[in-house]
Amino acid sequence: ARLRDHVMNPAEFNTPFPLPSVALDDPTFEKDCWRGPVWINTAYMVIVGMELYGFRAEAAELAFGVADGVYRNYKIEGEFVEFYDPALDGFKDLHRKRGNLYKRITLGDKPKPDFAGWTALANTLVIENLIGLRLNESGGLVLRPNFPAAVAGATFELEVPGKGLELSLSVGEAGATSGAVTVDGRERSFVLGPGDEVAVLSAP
Repeated sequence: ARLRDHVMNPAEFNTPFPLPSVALDDPTFEKDCWRGPVWINTAYMVIVGMELYGFRAEAAELAFGVADGVYRNYKIEGEFVEFYDPALDGFKDLHRKRGNLYKRITLGDKPKPDFAGWTALANTLVIENLIGLRLNESGGLVLRPNFPAAVAGATFELEVPGKGLELSLSVGEAGATSGAVTVDGRERSFVLGPGDEVAVLSAP
């Protein structure tokens, strides 16, 4: 619980773009590479860990914050990058290893642009952690949505062509969700409360 408190503290890690690599209030924090910016790979691992330890509401808030931060910055800057500013939108305050002249000459002073390595985990956060579409132990697909209150009223659509699967989902109040799953042209509706799960596709 003490670790959870650090993670969810806005003065430390629950920043406008969540989960900086160094706490915001740490004297060594700076917007330079691993000294403070948000890296999606480590942010993803923190969110998965929060879920595993039962902090589902917190994991939902962080997952939405990270995914929204990636997409929001894409709208502003027109590209996905390697690491992000935890406090402000845009990349102007970010730097890459300012004390390393070789890195600056060869890689530049800003985050690597057009980067769809671990930054693409933003999509995994939406699909697996928010929409909640995952494999179960038997290899089938289940749906267990987990959205924060800030997303109430939003709608999502997802297609998985390789599985013949289409999903539409509406987020209600207090964690409730409703929608429809279509598999190979056969549609069925669902209404789920917080933490509820529904089987979507049987194991092959």
